[in-house]
Amino acid sequence: MGDACKIFAGGTPSTLIEAYWHNGSINWIQSGLIQDCEINEDKITEKITELGLKNSSSKIIKPNTALLAMTGATCGKSAYLTCFSAANQSVMAFETDELNSKFLFYIFQKNKAQILSHQAGGAQAGINKSTCENFLFNFPSKAEQDEISCFIYNIDTLITLHQRKLSLTKGR
Repeated sequence: MGDACKIFAGGTPSTLIEAYWHNGSINWIQSGLIQDCEINEDKITEKITELGLKNSSSKIIKPNTALLAMTGATCGKSAYLTCFSAANQSVMAFETDELNSKFLFYIFQKNKAQILSHQAGGAQAGINKSTCENFLFNFPSKAEQDEISCFIYNIDTLITLHQRKLSLTKGR
């Protein structure tokens, strides 16, 4: 993965300094949001300020980036980010022009057991940047990645719509 992606983790501005959080305008993702899902602006409830960004190890993550949770209960879960955001230190971003990021998101979901097999550490085991850089996955051509990710997305959308319809029907 290290050859195909720019991989980096986020960081958390000090919560003791109100100026880093009060009236923030930069989306900020906690690892708890990484739930094998798409993350858009509507799902993000916390924001940090420019000052908070500058005074932490957090970085701006571009839209259309695959994310992976690195520690805790969400370790190994992934997300597909659709908006500019920053994230905490338990979130790894995989920015790439070589791969279809949505396809990469699906690859992470399919290979969760393989990803989790690389966990190390004590009470709060996790994965790290070095481990992520050494992940080996086989990828079809970019055109095939585009087609496959579009197909899976359409199927996921249909499933979600039918689940909503079913819950509405059960609610009557």
